[in-house]
Amino acid sequence: MKTKFLCLLLFYLITSKGQAQVPTEVWNELGFNIAKALNKHDRSVDPYFDKMAFLNRFIAQNPRNKDIKKFNRSIKMQWRTFSLGNSLAKQPILYKYEYIGIREDSSLVIRQWEVDEGLNYLLFKLDYINNTWIGVDIYVMMTGEFMSETMRNTIYMPTVIRLIQDGKKSRQEMSNVEIYTEAAQLMQEKEYQRAYTKISGIPVKERLKAHQILKLNLSYYLDSNEKILKTIGEYQSRFPDDPSFEFIMLDKYFLEEDYDKALAAMNKIEEFIGEDDYLHYQKGLIYHLMGDLKKAAAKMRTAIEQRPNEELYYWDLLTILEWQKKYKKCMDVLKEIQEEFAYSKPVLKKKVLENYNIFPYKKAFRSWVK
Repeated sequence: MKTKFLCLLLFYLITSKGQAQVPTEVWNELGFNIAKALNKHDRSVDPYFDKMAFLNRFIAQNPRNKDIKKFNRSIKMQWRTFSLGNSLAKQPILYKYEYIGIREDSSLVIRQWEVDEGLNYLLFKLDYINNTWIGVDIYVMMTGEFMSETMRNTIYMPTVIRLIQDGKKSRQEMSNVEIYTEAAQLMQEKEYQRAYTKISGIPVKERLKAHQILKLNLSYYLDSNEKILKTIGEYQSRFPDDPSFEFIMLDKYFLEEDYDKALAAMNKIEEFIGEDDYLHYQKGLIYHLMGDLKKAAAKMRTAIEQRPNEELYYWDLLTILEWQKKYKKCMDVLKEIQEEFAYSKPVLKKKVLENYNIFPYKKAFRSWVK
């Protein structure tokens, strides 16, 4: 018996050690492939995501209730047509996606961003299925929860409650599901004001995170600072301890010009996500707004070093250097842009004249463009 126990213990230690080893090369390749597929804004990402494994993360397993069993069968039938790629492509904004790296919890970090439309992170949770690593869920930084949790809380569980009991609470929760679904559909149709009004119909005390995030997104689409601040305030009162709190509050800090808090929030995001060149870029913008041009330039340079093929970083560094009146360094950056992105001098001249007020009229630039 003792020998058997020791053999089992040895087997456990060997297999545990093997499972603990992170297949970094394979996961990094998968991360880059996922980001590349997402940037096509079609079904290209679907082969990297097991939709049935995802479904099983939010529906009840082996329920005894016959109505829930029937409901599960119905969902599984409908789920066959689900496409992660198509769902993301239906967003009003075609975001860019960048693979950032492997997080400590072994998820793959994908940055979702657009220069004028904000920032989000998608953390792809992996599982080893049929001898292949594949995504089975996505943690959305903006909502502070997995997509499976959002589906369970906003759609699945309210329906299950209605099937189990018939009462005021279940009817109200189903009403909220219908409001959320209708508001989401209106948003896809770009009826932003109607969608905002619709989702606002759910009382604050009854709102789930998904309800509040939808309202926040709609306030951005309506480009209303008043609505944005109001919705963030509601989120703050409803979910004060949420892990995405600092992420949500970031826009509030910018709108209120509280740059110290914005910088602190950015540092907390970095602690959660890990190092990202775009966060260095954002810190550079914050330091610029704070008037610390030296730190702003340093952060921009760090962003460039980490991702030299992101043109945006160079132009904002050039802007900061112009503010510092370091025109020779402006020329150095301009030459970097020309070398990295293969621009002709006439094209660069046009860009500089359109976007800068002082640097184009300095001797160094005028001599260079001749």
